[in-house]
Amino acid sequence: MSWARRLVRICLGGEARDVVEGDLDERLRADLEAGFDEREAGRRDRRRALGSIVAVWRDRMIPRGPGAGRGGGMAMWTTTVRAARGIVRRPRFAAAVVGTLGLGLGAATAVFSVVDGVLLRPLDLPEPHELVAIWMTQEGETTNLSAPNAMDLRLGVEAFEAMVLYSGGSAAVTGSDGRIRTTEAVRVTDQLTRVLGRAPLLGRDFRPDDMRPGAPATAVITHGFWTEAFGADPAVVGRTIDLDGVPTEVVGVLAAGVAFPLAPDARLMLPMADEGIFRERDLIWLGAVARLRADVDPAAARAEVEGVWEGLRSEHPRALLDHGVAVLPLQRYLVADLRGSLWLLMGATGLLLAMACLSVGGLLLARGRSRAGELSLRAALGAGRRAIVGEMVIEGLLLTVGAAALGAVLAAGLVRALRTVGPADLVPLQQVSVDGRVLAVSAVAALLVGLATTAWPALRSVRAAPAARLMLGGRGGVGERGARAGRFATVGAQVALATVLLAGATLLGRSFLSLVQVDPGYRIDGVITARVEMAPAAWESAEARRALLRDAADRLRAEPGVEEVGWTLLRPLDDSRINYDVAIDGEPAVAAEQGPSADLQLATSGYFRALEIPLLEGRLFEDRDVDGPPVALVTAALARDLWGDASPVGRRIGWVVTEAEGPRWHEVIGVVADVRQQSLDAPEHGTMILDLMQRPQYGATLTVRASRDLGPIAEAMRREVPQLGPGIAELEVTTLRDARSADVAPQRFLALLLASFSVVAVILAAVGTCATLAWTMSRRRREVGVRLALGADPSRVRREVIREGMQPVVAGLLVGAAGALMAAGTVRGLLFEVPARDPWSLTLTLVTLAGVGLLACLIPAVRASRADPAWSLRE
Repeated sequence: MSWARRLVRICLGGEARDVVEGDLDERLRADLEAGFDEREAGRRDRRRALGSIVAVWRDRMIPRGPGAGRGGGMAMWTTTVRAARGIVRRPRFAAAVVGTLGLGLGAATAVFSVVDGVLLRPLDLPEPHELVAIWMTQEGETTNLSAPNAMDLRLGVEAFEAMVLYSGGSAAVTGSDGRIRTTEAVRVTDQLTRVLGRAPLLGRDFRPDDMRPGAPATAVITHGFWTEAFGADPAVVGRTIDLDGVPTEVVGVLAAGVAFPLAPDARLMLPMADEGIFRERDLIWLGAVARLRADVDPAAARAEVEGVWEGLRSEHPRALLDHGVAVLPLQRYLVADLRGSLWLLMGATGLLLAMACLSVGGLLLARGRSRAGELSLRAALGAGRRAIVGEMVIEGLLLTVGAAALGAVLAAGLVRALRTVGPADLVPLQQVSVDGRVLAVSAVAALLVGLATTAWPALRSVRAAPAARLMLGGRGGVGERGARAGRFATVGAQVALATVLLAGATLLGRSFLSLVQVDPGYRIDGVITARVEMAPAAWESAEARRALLRDAADRLRAEPGVEEVGWTLLRPLDDSRINYDVAIDGEPAVAAEQGPSADLQLATSGYFRALEIPLLEGRLFEDRDVDGPPVALVTAALARDLWGDASPVGRRIGWVVTEAEGPRWHEVIGVVADVRQQSLDAPEHGTMILDLMQRPQYGATLTVRASRDLGPIAEAMRREVPQLGPGIAELEVTTLRDARSADVAPQRFLALLLASFSVVAVILAAVGTCATLAWTMSRRRREVGVRLALGADPSRVRREVIREGMQPVVAGLLVGAAGALMAAGTVRGLLFEVPARDPWSLTLTLVTLAGVGLLACLIPAVRASRADPAWSLRE
């Protein structure tokens, strides 16, 4: 049964449903007999089903009388005009409904646009479902592949149409003005355009010959780089650019909008040279993307890959021990880290929209009861119940149209705000927009919301008999018990939803506070860093690179306010990590995956002094180490893992690049404190730190601690370092404070967004509670007036009103607390050092909402206790 047929059963009942289903069945059979295929016949059937629903409901809502068969359209127009006039006569009521519902629809539309753009919309490449990412797995975690393993999969799996190996990086580009800028680049093998599914706009893809050792340097550039660097010159193919000091021929230009999916910021594609490390099966450093053949099922391809991998494990048991292989749809892999956060936001906006619907439903119900006299009179004069309900539903739908328009405007503004303040690594926000597809979904949601929020109040308003409605239209009526129960349920539901939202926001807020209070193990304030890249062609000599490190440090130490200068390979909080297997001198060798491993870092002694990283034992690097035997520092965590309580100073530790080469031994000269290198929420890994002066690299991070404003220091770094020699790219300068802010930006953004939704939810719950209780007391004004006239204590009246108002609030808090506990699992993966069922967070939520509910009840309670008895009795 199609979804349209199910909708017929939901929306229609009794004889109307049987007639419509019979007619639809007959027409469907006629379509099939006429030669329509099942897909086209199903589409025609769904369209007729929706049209039948609209026709039946139109006939039910339009007032029927003489000539109705010919004037149905005019009757609908008359009903619509009457509903519109009713809205115009009550502008404050209309503004409240449109504003409340528009706020919920706007938030839901904005978040859905992000979810649609990131999770639901396919990649902008031909046949994106054929693209897969291939990774090695160990203990449930994905990791890179070695080049031999990846090439064996590429050659051995027949399900692959094409496969590309890649490794991210950067290149120093010398522009026509002589300035050197660092540009994102990715090194890839041949078959790039076959995997992307799009031929180059100009030129060609890489060939196997481009990867030979000693082959001429070539590059494929993106459309954006071609436009900026070459002015979109169509004769660019064959021209050369200076990359890392090497003349490089441009052999191709990608089409507009095409980028490598796993390195979307890369503007240069460079061939991956077949060097020595390319043949090392123990060296894990490559990613892989493949395109499946069009006739291959993904499950069959996965099974074939796993079969080939089992064969590799049999051939190379030492290298592949405990390693598996994973084949993931590329779209799913790209958004894996975002899926939980985005669905959480979508759920939060769903709760907010539900609260808006409840608020609007309560307003419409109150308006319907305030019109009791009018509706009763019309019923007594012969107006049909369907006609009255139809007019009220149309009035609600007109308000919904206004709310949908307001929501679209708010959604567009929210998306622009997300692009401005949202972190780039949370979602690809620049690709998100409120387009026609999003607006279509929003329009359908608005229609359903409009029907849901208007139908029930309309039916409630006309349910009673005309005589009873006339009685209830008097101002002194107390109201039916059912109506009071409905108001109780509405307020309780609003409070319950607000509790769930606020509990989630409180958990994320506490998690964020725990994160920013983490001690990284080094100084953050007053520290500035700059990445320095040296062109290999200009800095081939290790001694020249070593001299640059010394000269740059000396020049910057002479700047006013500079306290210490040091160098490191990896800047703290840049999410980079180098990990190798390690060996301990004097202990028997074991298989690589069975032995210990450690992160690798290179630094100078000035780096530890600049960041104030404590030395726990031994000494730091010294000048005499430059020409001496290799030395290393280890962190406290690595010392504990490898030597326990014994001192590691004087022992030898080796890092293993390949098993064939064996360990590269270093003497441990000291132990330093543990630091959080990758991220504040990443665990502290045991690290082996080599002397950067012994092994000067082509790229390193300059680290400066200063006691003055960092702005002049940054200018001095940009000015002084490039003057030390040719082939030095422009420096990328950042402070550690900015690096920490960027590191926690996704968590901060998610917490602030959920907190904003929660504030709106609390306001809606408070206003709903206050308005409902105020309206209830307005219906009991005569009763309260009589009691006050007879000498009732105003404080007792206040207590009774507060007690009546707090009953649904307390019920909502209890239901919401249970809901928050049940939903805690949805945020568990997003929390840092805070349990998902944190009692303090839930207690704070309940106390806050109880206080807000008490304040909301206090306002109508005070007004009721201060009412003038004489004025109340004269009404």
